Amino acid sequence: MKSEVFMARSIVLPEKPTIEEIEVLYNQATNRFFRQNLAVIRLIKKGFSTAQITDILMISERTVHNVVAKFREGGVDVLYDGRRNNGSEPAFSKEELEEAKKNSVATPILMAAFGMQKK
Repeated sequence: MKSEVFMARSIVLPEKPTIEEIEVLYNQATNRFFRQNLAVIRLIKKGFSTAQITDILMISERTVHNVVAKFREGGVDVLYDGRRNNGSEPAFSKEELEEAKKNSVATPILMAAFGMQKK
């Protein structure tokens, strides 16, 4: 049997904005969806594959393709996503979230999920 190696096609994006410009926007952004979208574009520009991006950012392949389509359509300006919670009711009360934050101190991945810095 002959084994075949399939190479993923690279996603080609416009040169502007540069990786550095995207990083500046990322560092200034406060909206988590906008930051995620910028991270997708940054990683593509750095040569990462869709599979690598989905693994790194823990998002779906569809999300990557949607972000790329939006970026091609209107650049960085259309990547901003004003959602706060997608219109759904919070799954946890404030008290439950505070309790979870207290219990997450020993788990780095949970600390990252809550946006907490390691002390």
